[in-house]
Amino acid sequence: MTLSRRRFLSISAAALACAGGANAAPLYHWQGGALGARATITLRHPEAERITHAARSEIERLEQIFSLYRRTSSLSLLNAVGQLDAPPFELLDCLTLASAAHQATGGLFDPTVQPLWDLYARSYSAGQA
Repeated sequence: MTLSRRRFLSISAAALACAGGANAAPLYHWQGGALGARATITLRHPEAERITHAARSEIERLEQIFSLYRRTSSLSLLNAVGQLDAPPFELLDCLTLASAAHQATGGLFDPTVQPLWDLYARSYSAGQA
C-alpha cells in the first residue's frame, strides 16, 4: 500500500493531536467546502480558531483565482473570455509553469484541455457518452 500525501498528513495530524496530552488545548474542528470538495480542518492548538480562519481565508483567495467551480474566478473568466486585463500573479506563475511543462513534454501535457472536459461532462450528463 502506498502512502498518499493526504493520508500522511492525516496520520501526522492525528499523531500530533495525541501527543498533546490531557493538558493540551481543546480540539478545534471545522467542516466546509474547499476547492470544489468537502474539507475539514482539525487542530489542537491554543490559537486553532485563528489559524483555521487564516487557512480558510487563503483557500478562499486562491479559489477566487483558480477555481473551475466559480464562474467569477480568474481562471474561469480566462477560459470564458480568452483574456484577462489584470491577471493575478499566481495565475501568471501557474500558466508559465504549465507552458514549460507543455514544452518539456512535447505537447503531451496540455493545459488547454478544460474545454474538452466541459464538453465531455455536458455530453455525459445528457446521456450522450
